[in-house]
Amino acid sequence: MLVGRPRVPYSVAIADLNRDGKPDIVVGNQGAPDDKGAVYGLAIGDLDGDGWPDIAAARSDAPNAVWFGTKAGTK
Repeated sequence: MLVGRPRVPYSVAIADLNRDGKPDIVVGNQGAPDDKGAVYGLAIGDLDGDGWPDIAAARSDAPNAVWFGTKAGTK
């Protein structure tokens, strides 16, 4: 069960983001944290070549976004 205000899911991606051997789920929805646009597409891959998965999001009415993964405890 997900907590927080209800949101409409538009996209989903599944990958082992923290390399613990278990799949993690990323959901793109309407009403993103900055309340601009909906996430209509997600992709997960190592975009910067550091060995950690990164998340790319295609959004409407807002710039597309990339979140770069790092080893826990690093910035």
